[in-house]
Amino acid sequence: MAATVANRFIAALGPVKMEIMNLTGVTDQDTVTTLIQNPKFCLAGEQGADANSTVQPAVSGKTVTLHNQAAAGGAGDITLLVFGF
Repeated sequence: MAATVANRFIAALGPVKMEIMNLTGVTDQDTVTTLIQNPKFCLAGEQGADANSTVQPAVSGKTVTLHNQAAAGGAGDITLLVFGF
């Protein structure tokens, strides 16, 4: 299932680009496609979550999969950062 992108922005940081996404209604194994041409790695965190946030993103090609999302206090809202060229 695909995650819903509520907002999306891209920032150019020299040769590196960073895409910032606000995702809503995310569950375990949801995917999203990045707009970055050559993504290298990503970071994610649950919005409003406590120290028990368990979300782990994985990038493969232009697809990011969100694993182990618990939505503990975040109600499935995720902030995702994708870095690449």
